[in-house]
Amino acid sequence: MNNSSLRIFARCGSAALTLGALTLTGLAPAQASETGAAEQPSLVTSSSTGTLPWAPEDYAWLGAPTDEGFIAPGTPDTPGFMGQNFTHGAVFYNEATGTHAVHGAIYDLWRFGVVTVGDGSALYNLIPVSDEQPVGSGVRQSFAQPGLASGNVFWSEATGAHFVESGTPAGDYFNAHGAVDAFGFPVSEVQQVGDASVLYTEQGVLTVTASGAVFSPLG
Repeated sequence: MNNSSLRIFARCGSAALTLGALTLTGLAPAQASETGAAEQPSLVTSSSTGTLPWAPEDYAWLGAPTDEGFIAPGTPDTPGFMGQNFTHGAVFYNEATGTHAVHGAIYDLWRFGVVTVGDGSALYNLIPVSDEQPVGSGVRQSFAQPGLASGNVFWSEATGAHFVESGTPAGDYFNAHGAVDAFGFPVSEVQQVGDASVLYTEQGVLTVTASGAVFSPLG
Protein backbone atom coordinates (compact mmCIF):
# COMPACT_ATOMS: atom_id res chain seq x y z
CA MET A 1 0.00 0.00 0.00
CA ASN A 2 1.47 3.34 -0.99
CA ASN A 3 1.60 6.51 1.07
CA SER A 4 -1.51 7.96 -0.54
CA SER A 5 -3.55 4.92 0.43
CA LEU A 6 -2.21 5.16 3.97
CA ARG A 7 -3.57 8.68 4.13
CA ILE A 8 -6.93 7.39 2.93
CA PHE A 9 -6.99 4.88 5.78
CA ALA A 10 -6.03 7.54 8.28
CA ARG A 11 -8.89 9.76 7.17
CA CYS A 12 -11.42 6.93 7.23
CA GLY A 13 -10.34 5.66 10.63
CA SER A 14 -11.68 8.62 12.57
CA ALA A 15 -14.97 8.68 10.69
CA ALA A 16 -17.35 5.89 11.66
CA LEU A 17 -15.74 2.54 12.37
CA THR A 18 -18.64 1.25 14.45
CA LEU A 19 -17.75 -2.37 13.88
CA GLY A 20 -19.32 -3.43 17.14
CA ALA A 21 -22.75 -2.73 15.66
CA LEU A 22 -21.96 -4.20 12.26
CA THR A 23 -23.56 -7.43 11.10
CA LEU A 24 -21.92 -9.23 8.19
CA THR A 25 -23.60 -12.17 6.52
CA GLY A 26 -21.52 -15.30 6.92
CA LEU A 27 -19.05 -14.00 9.49
CA ALA A 28 -17.63 -16.67 11.76
CA PRO A 29 -14.26 -16.98 13.48
CA ALA A 30 -12.08 -19.44 11.59
CA GLN A 31 -8.71 -19.58 9.94
CA ALA A 32 -7.45 -21.27 6.81
CA SER A 33 -5.11 -20.70 3.89
CA GLU A 34 -5.48 -21.14 0.18
CA THR A 35 -2.13 -22.91 0.28
CA GLY A 36 -3.01 -25.10 3.25
CA ALA A 37 -0.62 -23.30 5.60
CA ALA A 38 -0.85 -23.80 9.33
CA GLU A 39 -3.30 -21.65 11.26
CA GLN A 40 -1.90 -18.34 12.46
CA PRO A 41 -2.79 -16.91 15.87
CA SER A 42 -4.85 -13.73 16.15
CA LEU A 43 -3.67 -11.04 18.54
CA VAL A 44 -6.20 -8.92 20.41
CA THR A 45 -4.75 -5.94 22.23
CA SER A 46 -6.23 -2.54 23.03
CA SER A 47 -5.42 0.19 20.53
CA SER A 48 -5.65 2.81 23.29
CA THR A 49 -1.90 2.46 23.87
CA GLY A 50 -1.21 4.08 20.50
CA THR A 51 1.24 1.33 19.56
CA LEU A 52 0.83 -1.62 17.22
CA PRO A 53 -0.34 -4.75 19.08
CA TRP A 54 2.19 -6.97 17.32
CA ALA A 55 5.88 -7.11 16.51
CA PRO A 56 6.99 -7.56 12.88
CA GLU A 57 8.46 -10.96 13.73
CA ASP A 58 4.98 -12.15 14.74
CA TYR A 59 4.09 -11.99 11.05
CA ALA A 60 7.41 -13.06 9.53
CA TRP A 61 5.41 -15.46 7.33
CA LEU A 62 4.16 -12.34 5.49
CA GLY A 63 7.71 -11.24 4.66
CA ALA A 64 9.44 -8.04 5.71
CA PRO A 65 7.44 -4.99 6.84
CA THR A 66 7.26 -2.25 4.21
CA ASP A 67 6.25 0.53 6.61
CA GLU A 68 6.34 1.28 10.32
CA GLY A 69 2.59 0.82 10.65
CA PHE A 70 -0.23 3.33 10.77
CA ILE A 71 -2.85 4.21 13.36
CA ALA A 72 -6.24 5.76 12.62
CA PRO A 73 -7.55 7.06 15.96
CA GLY A 74 -11.22 6.67 16.79
CA THR A 75 -13.60 8.54 19.06
CA PRO A 76 -15.39 7.47 22.27
CA ASP A 77 -18.18 6.07 20.09
CA THR A 78 -16.24 4.87 17.06
CA PRO A 79 -13.13 2.73 17.55
CA GLY A 80 -10.24 3.40 15.22
CA PHE A 81 -7.99 0.86 13.60
CA MET A 82 -4.34 0.27 12.92
CA GLY A 83 -2.37 -1.70 10.39
CA GLN A 84 0.96 -2.55 8.85
CA ASN A 85 1.99 -3.61 5.36
CA PHE A 86 4.39 -6.46 4.58
CA THR A 87 5.90 -7.66 1.32
CA HIS A 88 3.34 -10.46 1.02
CA GLY A 89 0.32 -9.12 2.88
CA ALA A 90 -0.98 -6.77 5.54
CA VAL A 91 -2.21 -6.91 9.15
CA PHE A 92 -5.06 -4.87 10.62
CA TYR A 93 -6.47 -4.47 14.11
CA ASN A 94 -9.61 -2.92 15.56
CA GLU A 95 -11.11 -3.35 19.01
CA ALA A 96 -14.36 -4.88 17.73
CA THR A 97 -12.99 -7.75 15.64
CA GLY A 98 -9.35 -8.11 16.72
CA THR A 99 -6.29 -8.66 14.55
CA HIS A 100 -6.52 -10.16 11.07
CA ALA A 101 -4.03 -10.73 8.27
CA VAL A 102 -4.77 -10.64 4.56
CA HIS A 103 -2.41 -12.49 2.20
CA GLY A 104 -2.12 -14.67 -0.86
CA ALA A 105 -4.63 -14.42 -3.71
CA ILE A 106 -7.11 -12.55 -1.52
CA TYR A 107 -4.45 -9.94 -0.72
CA ASP A 108 -3.64 -9.55 -4.41
CA LEU A 109 -7.31 -8.86 -5.23
CA TRP A 110 -7.75 -6.54 -2.24
CA ARG A 111 -4.55 -4.55 -2.79
CA PHE A 112 -3.96 -4.64 -6.54
CA GLY A 113 -7.33 -5.53 -8.09
CA VAL A 114 -9.60 -3.06 -9.86
CA VAL A 115 -12.66 -3.91 -7.77
CA THR A 116 -14.69 -0.94 -6.54
CA VAL A 117 -17.25 -0.94 -3.75
CA GLY A 118 -19.96 1.32 -2.39
CA ASP A 119 -19.77 4.69 -4.13
CA GLY A 120 -16.84 3.64 -6.29
CA SER A 121 -14.11 3.43 -3.66
CA ALA A 122 -11.31 0.92 -4.08
CA LEU A 123 -11.69 -2.43 -2.32
CA TYR A 124 -8.55 -1.75 -0.24
CA ASN A 125 -10.45 0.96 1.64
CA LEU A 126 -12.19 -1.91 3.45
CA ILE A 127 -10.22 -3.65 6.19
CA PRO A 128 -10.22 -7.37 7.02
CA VAL A 129 -12.62 -8.15 9.87
CA SER A 130 -12.12 -11.92 9.88
CA ASP A 131 -9.39 -14.39 9.07
CA GLU A 132 -9.75 -16.72 6.11
CA GLN A 133 -12.55 -19.21 6.71
CA PRO A 134 -12.76 -22.59 4.98
CA VAL A 135 -15.81 -22.94 2.72
CA GLY A 136 -16.32 -25.73 0.22
CA SER A 137 -13.08 -26.32 -1.66
CA GLY A 138 -11.74 -22.86 -0.87
CA VAL A 139 -11.85 -19.99 1.61
CA ARG A 140 -13.75 -16.83 2.42
CA GLN A 141 -12.58 -13.65 4.17
CA SER A 142 -14.76 -10.75 5.32
CA PHE A 143 -13.96 -7.06 4.87
CA ALA A 144 -15.77 -3.92 6.03
CA GLN A 145 -15.64 -0.18 6.44
CA PRO A 146 -18.90 1.02 8.05
CA GLY A 147 -20.49 3.79 6.08
CA LEU A 148 -18.73 2.58 2.94
CA ALA A 149 -19.28 -1.11 2.22
CA SER A 150 -18.81 -4.66 3.45
CA GLY A 151 -18.69 -8.15 1.99
CA ASN A 152 -16.71 -11.33 1.50
CA VAL A 153 -13.88 -12.35 -0.80
CA PHE A 154 -14.29 -15.96 -1.94
CA TRP A 155 -11.34 -17.94 -3.29
CA SER A 156 -10.91 -21.39 -4.80
CA GLU A 157 -8.10 -22.78 -6.91
CA ALA A 158 -10.44 -23.17 -9.87
CA THR A 159 -12.04 -19.71 -9.75
CA GLY A 160 -9.53 -17.38 -8.10
CA ALA A 161 -10.57 -14.58 -5.74
CA HIS A 162 -13.76 -12.52 -6.17
CA PHE A 163 -15.52 -10.03 -3.89
CA VAL A 164 -19.25 -10.39 -3.19
CA GLU A 165 -20.53 -7.09 -1.82
CA SER A 166 -23.16 -7.14 0.91
CA GLY A 167 -26.07 -4.77 0.34
CA THR A 168 -26.33 -5.69 -3.34
CA PRO A 169 -29.41 -7.77 -4.26
CA ALA A 170 -27.41 -10.59 -5.85
CA GLY A 171 -24.79 -10.54 -3.10
CA ASP A 172 -27.36 -10.70 -0.33
CA TYR A 173 -29.32 -13.47 -2.07
CA PHE A 174 -26.15 -15.48 -2.66
CA ASN A 175 -25.16 -15.25 1.01
CA ALA A 176 -28.65 -15.93 2.36
CA HIS A 177 -29.39 -18.96 0.19
CA GLY A 178 -26.41 -21.24 0.57
CA ALA A 179 -23.54 -19.25 -0.99
CA VAL A 180 -20.90 -21.57 -2.48
CA ASP A 181 -22.75 -24.70 -1.35
CA ALA A 182 -25.77 -23.75 -3.45
CA PHE A 183 -24.30 -21.78 -6.35
CA GLY A 184 -20.60 -22.60 -6.48
CA PHE A 185 -17.77 -20.10 -6.15
CA PRO A 186 -18.17 -16.68 -7.78
CA VAL A 187 -16.27 -16.06 -11.01
CA SER A 188 -17.06 -12.33 -11.03
CA GLU A 189 -18.05 -9.51 -8.73
CA VAL A 190 -21.73 -8.49 -8.50
CA GLN A 191 -22.72 -6.52 -11.60
CA GLN A 192 -25.66 -4.22 -12.26
CA VAL A 193 -27.14 -5.01 -15.68
CA GLY A 194 -30.10 -2.76 -16.36
CA ASP A 195 -32.52 -3.30 -13.49
CA ALA A 196 -30.95 -6.64 -12.58
CA SER A 197 -28.26 -7.44 -10.02
CA VAL A 198 -26.17 -10.27 -11.48
CA LEU A 199 -23.53 -12.62 -10.07
CA TYR A 200 -21.74 -15.17 -12.24
CA THR A 201 -20.60 -18.35 -10.53
CA GLU A 202 -18.85 -21.53 -11.59
CA GLN A 203 -22.25 -23.25 -11.73
CA GLY A 204 -24.37 -20.60 -13.44
CA VAL A 205 -25.79 -17.08 -13.34
CA LEU A 206 -27.73 -15.60 -10.41
CA THR A 207 -30.05 -12.76 -11.48
CA VAL A 208 -32.04 -10.76 -8.93
CA THR A 209 -34.64 -8.14 -9.87
CA ALA A 210 -37.62 -6.55 -8.15
CA SER A 211 -39.64 -9.53 -9.40
CA GLY A 212 -37.47 -12.10 -7.66
CA ALA A 213 -34.36 -14.22 -8.11
CA VAL A 214 -33.52 -16.68 -10.88
CA PHE A 215 -30.51 -18.99 -10.99
CA SER A 216 -29.68 -20.27 -14.46
CA PRO A 217 -27.38 -23.31 -14.26
CA LEU A 218 -24.69 -23.75 -16.87
CA GLY A 219 -25.55 -26.14 -19.68
